[in-house]
Amino acid sequence: MPTRTRAPRRRRNLAPVAFVAPFFLLFLLTFAVPIGYAVYQSVMDVEHTGPLGLGGSRTVFVALSNYSDALSDHAFVRSIGRVLLFAVVQVPVMVALSAGLALLQAAYSSCSSPSMVSEQPKPSDL
Repeated sequence: MPTRTRAPRRRRNLAPVAFVAPFFLLFLLTFAVPIGYAVYQSVMDVEHTGPLGLGGSRTVFVALSNYSDALSDHAFVRSIGRVLLFAVVQVPVMVALSAGLALLQAAYSSCSSPSMVSEQPKPSDL
């Protein structure tokens, strides 16, 4: 009796990876790398030397002091409060409006075009 040869397991497992790889590559390039760079910049500071800052510059690690400076600034904290207030008001209004419009569209489309509704086949048609 001849033995059946199987496809190599390695080749069979590479197909899903090949399909998902473009997504992960674009995800890394457009989201993960910029977010990582922004976090890096948020914990660094640029110090300028010389008269009027023309002597050169160097990057210094400042840890979380940039965040503590921002959170101690009253204007920044007030602006965060305004953004949260806007979100608390705007999101429910938009959800209610979109749900209402969707219900109106569904009610109108079911009344206006009965020919669009598919009918079940009769047993005599089968």
